Amino acid sequence: MSTLYFTARLNGYFTDDIHTCGKCIVNPPPFKVLRSVFAYDQHSKNMIINFKFFDNLNYVKTFAKWIYQANHDVFKSAKVIIPVPLHRMRLLKRKYNQAALLAKELSKLSDLFYTPFAIRRTCNTVPQAGLSLKQREKNLKKVFSVSNKEVVKDKIVILVDDVVTTGSTARSCSQEILNSGAREVRVLSLARTI
Repeated sequence: MSTLYFTARLNGYFTDDIHTCGKCIVNPPPFKVLRSVFAYDQHSKNMIINFKFFDNLNYVKTFAKWIYQANHDVFKSAKVIIPVPLHRMRLLKRKYNQAALLAKELSKLSDLFYTPFAIRRTCNTVPQAGLSLKQREKNLKKVFSVSNKEVVKDKIVILVDDVVTTGSTARSCSQEILNSGAREVRVLSLARTI
């Protein structure tokens, strides 16, 4: 069973507040653990939106450092770090994949093998924002494909995203990585909707 961790920075110290969501109790996800640095709420929303859509990349290293410091133990025994992919059409429009930027910085901090194209989005789905949980799950059916199974085979893989909302993307990507022979998937994100 997976446990979701939220880490808040209070008075200069990281503190863990452990929560297991009801959905994960009823329908355990394929990933082993999902951890986020902070909750996606009215306080963090503008920071994430500026990072994701408005080219505010000044804090990528800081964001990655927060993720790494708050989740140092997640990197133990892991071998590969993979970002949640964008479809090439969305990547051309946005110019960068924010999850890939975070994963690249995390690979430098952790000395893990960074492989930005190990998993790819095979079709350009409608954006997940505004969709219900059922619509999100349907939207992501058979959307991801591992391009090189040898990269993940028998390895513990860290999957990185900027924000986890319902967990549908993390579930879908993780399942595809496991179906391609990975031993375990651990998910890290900057923020998580509670």
